[in-house]
Amino acid sequence: MINSHPEAVQELVTGFTRTAAFIESNPAGAAKASTRILGQRPELIEKVLTSPRDRLSFLNLTPARADFAATQDYMIKFGIAKNKVDVAGYLDDRFAKKS
Repeated sequence: MINSHPEAVQELVTGFTRTAAFIESNPAGAAKASTRILGQRPELIEKVLTSPRDRLSFLNLTPARADFAATQDYMIKFGIAKNKVDVAGYLDDRFAKKS
């Protein structure tokens, strides 16, 4: 998909980034808009998004190799995965950096 339709991937990632910015700047509006998808009351979603305020962050969504490597190490440690993958070859952050 990335190689054959990079413009579609960029559109998807840019939309995700815009949505994240909206959630970050307007948690009440995001909570209200999410009820159709999540099936929860807006008050509950807003509380999850804001209490405590630093619980969730939607600011830096560029994938970090170190984070993926640490997650992979935990997955192996706890028997969720058996083998490591090449994280550098797995991640392609150009779309997030451009969005």
